[in-house]
Amino acid sequence: MMSTPESRSTEAEPTTGALTVLRDMLTWELAPPRWERLAELLDLAAAARESGDLDALRQVGADLELAGPVRITRLGATPAVPAPRPVRERINVLIHELGGPPREADEEDES
Repeated sequence: MMSTPESRSTEAEPTTGALTVLRDMLTWELAPPRWERLAELLDLAAAARESGDLDALRQVGADLELAGPVRITRLGATPAVPAPRPVRERINVLIHELGGPPREADEEDES
């Protein structure tokens, strides 16, 4: 059965949304416990991609976006840091698997 432009658009939407959030995550700075939670969500995103479950991928993309940085930091809060290397690598793998262009290597990645 041939897919129609509408069905291709519907299929691409969860992937596009997830790619956008994943690319944004590479610039986020969060407290380490929040990165741990996002690592769990990345595992769910990978499982959804592997199984072809577009609804689950859409939901995980939304959950990742909601888990992102907030504008207000409480006094005494754990300092925000960029994604740990294993999380950053997992993000890049997912970007690649979802069909996005690979991220350019930065100076830190080259060392």
